[in-house]
Amino acid sequence: MIETTTPETSSSRPHRKSGWLFVRDLLIIVVIALLASVLIKSFLVRSFYIPSGSMENTLQKDDRVLVNQLEPRLLPIERGDIVVFTDPGGWLAPK
Repeated sequence: MIETTTPETSSSRPHRKSGWLFVRDLLIIVVIALLASVLIKSFLVRSFYIPSGSMENTLQKDDRVLVNQLEPRLLPIERGDIVVFTDPGGWLAPK
């Protein structure tokens, strides 16, 4: 028996396959971006918002700062650097 294909079935298959490939590639890109973001925020850099004027000589109210989380031995602390400490005993409200 000879099978014949109609133009509708032969043209719809590549569109379905290319649509699936697009979705798969998009999911892979999103997963890689999320992993990279989590790794960067966990080990390299964190951002902080200054809500009050408690450090007005150096930082102004509503400033935003990026904090390097690498060990000080890798990038030594120098005069003028701002050091951020972790909350030692629950002073800060939970987020």
